[in-house]
Amino acid sequence: MSIFHTIEPKDIWLGDHLYIWSSLLHQHHGIVLFVNSQDYDESEILEFNTYDESHEPSRAVVQKVSLKRFRKNYTLKRVVYGSRYARFKLAGTAYTFQSLKPEFVVDNAQHILEQVTFGECLILPTDLTASTLSSSSYDLILRNCECLAFWCKTGMWYSEQIEKVVHWIATPLVTFLKAIGDYLVTKQILPALGQEAMSEVVESSLCILKDKFCSTLFAEGIGNAIALTIVDLLKLIFRYQQYKNGQMTQEEFLNKTVTSLVKDFTIGLFAFAIQAFLTYFTFGSAALCPWIGGFVGSVIGSFVGNILGRIVVNRIAQ
Repeated sequence: MSIFHTIEPKDIWLGDHLYIWSSLLHQHHGIVLFVNSQDYDESEILEFNTYDESHEPSRAVVQKVSLKRFRKNYTLKRVVYGSRYARFKLAGTAYTFQSLKPEFVVDNAQHILEQVTFGECLILPTDLTASTLSSSSYDLILRNCECLAFWCKTGMWYSEQIEKVVHWIATPLVTFLKAIGDYLVTKQILPALGQEAMSEVVESSLCILKDKFCSTLFAEGIGNAIALTIVDLLKLIFRYQQYKNGQMTQEEFLNKTVTSLVKDFTIGLFAFAIQAFLTYFTFGSAALCPWIGGFVGSVIGSFVGNILGRIVVNRIAQ
């Protein structure tokens, strides 16, 4: 199999976790139930999708379709399990988790299929204009096609694709929110909000920081604080939803939260330091484009923070 996980229909195996890129940002996942060696396109795939291809979550059903229908002329790919390089791969394409044996994977898939069949979720309706086709309750974050396929392969209900998307969005969001924070501080909108308890601290700090370099540092610090607080709150809400719905254990919840906090703190620190460095050596002109240092710092900080986060979690575990 290529480094891009691309395979031909004739290369599929029983119990394979397949996926396609149905759009630039969206993958569709499925499990191989049966391999038809006479016509591989007629092999059976378990998927969580809309029967009428309406792409409306309320119409999604757990269903059995042909490989041809599943891949829709897109490039077919196979998810890799037990990969040492999963963290460097795109979300949903490789996992460090080990897969169950193929026969157990198929058993899990058949078990789900029987459940929804007896629950009348798989019966194809004659009226496709009905508002809903299934009681399976598709949910982009907590109950999607990746969750279904991953459960069949490992016995765990989990969606790495969505989790990483949250991180992909959060990293540039730090830069964006930080720039907004910088603007608010520069325009003296933000200090005006602290007229009560924080007013003395803010005003005294602004009085001390007379030169351009130091005032930019102060603005960067507040900008980072605002951005990281909002981003961490969003990520914590998402992670708590997963924990509450049984998608991760308490230990996993705590480990991911600690790792995220360390990573975001490091991103903020690097964004702060690099912008300060640029501002100092450009005699203040870099302050006109605060997003430059923020972007570079976010990229470096994300990489370093990920390593530091894992070290901290491992030390706590010991």
